[in-house]
Amino acid sequence: SGTPLLQVSDLTKVFRQHGHEIHALTRVSAAIWSGETLGLVGESGSGKTTFARALLGLVAPSDGAVELDGRRVQGSREIARELARRFGDHMVVGRRAPALERGKVLLVPADLA
Repeated sequence: SGTPLLQVSDLTKVFRQHGHEIHALTRVSAAIWSGETLGLVGESGSGKTTFARALLGLVAPSDGAVELDGRRVQGSREIARELARRFGDHMVVGRRAPALERGKVLLVPADLA
């Protein structure tokens, strides 16, 4: 098929704390095709956990789109429900990659990791 199973486009998350904006994710995009596994690797503080939480519906993205089978999924509960139904507990968040500079995230297909 010409459509990825999971498509994340320009996912952005801004937290507001004590009158300041903290940009945890800025326009992150990724695609997972049927039969693929995606690894998310990065320095501490690079946004891995926020990205995973946004995908799992635990935090609402500030902007961007999540599509499953080409259908836009809106709202954290719908995202969580659809991802759990399709992927179960196969989503894993790594903790560190010391060689990467702070703020950079590396997406690696699992068969290359």
